[in-house]
Amino acid sequence: MLGASFLFHRELRSYEIKNAPHGSHCGGVEAAAEAARRRRRILPNRIFYIADGYVRQSRCLTRKHGGVGERNVEGGNGMRKISGNKLLVKALKEERVDTLFGYPGACTIDISDELYKQGDIKVILPRHEQALVHEADAYARSTGKVGVCLVTSGPGATNLVTGLATANYDSVPLVCFTGQVARHLIGNDAFQEVDIVGITRSITKYGVTVHRREELGRIIKEAFYIARSGKPGP
Repeated sequence: MLGASFLFHRELRSYEIKNAPHGSHCGGVEAAAEAARRRRRILPNRIFYIADGYVRQSRCLTRKHGGVGERNVEGGNGMRKISGNKLLVKALKEERVDTLFGYPGACTIDISDELYKQGDIKVILPRHEQALVHEADAYARSTGKVGVCLVTSGPGATNLVTGLATANYDSVPLVCFTGQVARHLIGNDAFQEVDIVGITRSITKYGVTVHRREELGRIIKEAFYIARSGKPGP
């Protein structure tokens, strides 16, 4: 469960990504093997994940291919601005996501616009967020892929709870993105503010609020890895 609000453009600091080490250097997580199978994907320098109820840690440096981790995006002047919305869509494509179940709202409308501009990811619009998460669950069960959800903050996020619990108990891999109020409003009872990460902590393998755009690529990769690994789940 990822709660994020991508409202501003900021420059990424340059970041050096070295060649991936052998699998024996990755703490037995097989991250290096996955990097070899998917050469265009970039794993983070450090990945924290939960598998079978235990928190484990591994470090894995990866090859310099065009991923969306914490690194500079070179342009004509050495650096250019990329919105969090574009980074999110790029990260989904790198995870080979071809279908997304989404219900737009104020906090996620810019992401919906970015999805509308591209043609690689099919966006399915349900009648309600509760239907959305169950549709993503069914998609994951029938295809063997990770079901992906996108909803707004507040009631949009809380409407996912029953579906997340179902996916957790039935070991169905889901990655759900929710909106969140602006950072300076968190904790102030803002309109449609809710601590969705805290609410879903007991029924998800991993939940985090993204505070910095530079962390977005790494966290999305963690989320997909965790959803698939060990006992699958949301």
